[in-house]
Amino acid sequence: MFNVAYGRCEMSDRSLLHINKLAAFKMFLESKGYQILEPKGLYEVLRAKRESEQPLILYKRDKTDHVTLPNTLKKLFWEFKSTK
Repeated sequence: MFNVAYGRCEMSDRSLLHINKLAAFKMFLESKGYQILEPKGLYEVLRAKRESEQPLILYKRDKTDHVTLPNTLKKLFWEFKSTK
């Protein structure tokens, strides 16, 4: 995703959320009003949606213990991290 304000390309992060923290992150999202949906496809590990918003989707690659966290989820992730 290209960030016009900073003039740079912002990428997803593949090292913030470990797979063993996924259940806790799901519970955090539910507490924020997100509905957890069934993942679609081979690499999706989490799909969550709130009201009329676009779904939040996390992916897992084959050879890593972390999930891909899109930039759109980073604010929620850091809020989750600060509650621990």
